[in-house]
Amino acid sequence: MNEKLRIRSEHVKFSAKKVGLILRSLGIYTTRFGHAGHGLTFSYGLKENIHEIAAQLGMFQWNVAPPNGSLADPTYQFCESYRPDR
Repeated sequence: MNEKLRIRSEHVKFSAKKVGLILRSLGIYTTRFGHAGHGLTFSYGLKENIHEIAAQLGMFQWNVAPPNGSLADPTYQFCESYRPDR
């Protein structure tokens, strides 16, 4: 996460604990993976939850494509179900 922020010239850094707290505030809970620490298992339910949160926050950008491709892929089943013109 911090590397992506740095590439976008953001001047903020998040600790793993802070990322976990932000995810929890959004209703996304991490799982303990033993000595490896905490993380996410990208199950069907988690993907659906992430898309629901993105839709509620107005984060889909259907008509604006960044240089590296579309943020919301209309061919992807989750994105398509949240498309405003459907």
